[in-house]
Amino acid sequence: MFMNCPPRLDYGIPPKPQITIIKFKRSRTTYVVPLVLDKKNLLREYFLESLVEAINSSGGLRLVDIDGGEDVPLDEDDGLQVTSPDLELAFPKSKESPYDNEWIPIEDDLSLKTVVLNDYDILAFKFADDEHFRVEQLEYVDEE
Repeated sequence: MFMNCPPRLDYGIPPKPQITIIKFKRSRTTYVVPLVLDKKNLLREYFLESLVEAINSSGGLRLVDIDGGEDVPLDEDDGLQVTSPDLELAFPKSKESPYDNEWIPIEDDLSLKTVVLNDYDILAFKFADDEHFRVEQLEYVDEE
């Protein structure tokens, strides 16, 4: 038996897009970027452009990572501005152990459509002319 339900009122307001927070990592550098992951945005170029915007908005990418225990003054000239052709992306072979540094390059849009990305999943990035993808997990030490 069907119950009489009032008609759904739409008011012309589109539903809120689903936002997924992705961590893009290179060595010790991490960019946390919110992405709208719907069918039209599951494109390699969308991921690259979002990462490029985060890098360039934060002053650019350091060519050399600084040791986490070292205090270094920020210098605006230290960062390198990048473009999407400068970078490549990769999935970890195992989501549970991205720091094993076993990566599957994201070479086309199809590879993005075949995986499910969750909040705070890690994607590695590197310069296109770098040999390997590599990320490091920072260890925090309590100083007493």
